[in-house]
Amino acid sequence: MLDVVVAALYPLLSTGGALIAQIAVMLRIVYGAVFGAAGAVLIGTADAELFEAMWDAGLLIFGVHLVLVGVVLFRSLAAPKWIAALTAIAGFGYLVDAVVAALGAGAAASVAEFTFVGEVALLVWLIGWAGRPRRGEKAMA
Repeated sequence: MLDVVVAALYPLLSTGGALIAQIAVMLRIVYGAVFGAAGAVLIGTADAELFEAMWDAGLLIFGVHLVLVGVVLFRSLAAPKWIAALTAIAGFGYLVDAVVAALGAGAAASVAEFTFVGEVALLVWLIGWAGRPRRGEKAMA
């Protein structure tokens, strides 16, 4: 459900490009559906291998979503550039992990273990500062 709520960020994201923002929002909804389906597989059949494959596919989708969110935030004036950059870096971390897992390259990569900081920075910024006028800007009446 949280993924659908996060999809409500479209008005904020669209300031950096409507089409890219729409794709990012749709990917977040698809990620939520994949995550839900993976959970259902784990609960219903306890097929850990299928769950892991679905989870990795979901992380790939989530990584693309975060990269696109980083791009639209970077292109907009809505967020600081460093938040946008950290968000995109977090997305690339998930992408690397998902691709390595899909290629079956031994132990799963853990790049996102370090790059997730961008996700946390985005979350904190959204809760504390999103929608507020930035330094030097006047509040909209």
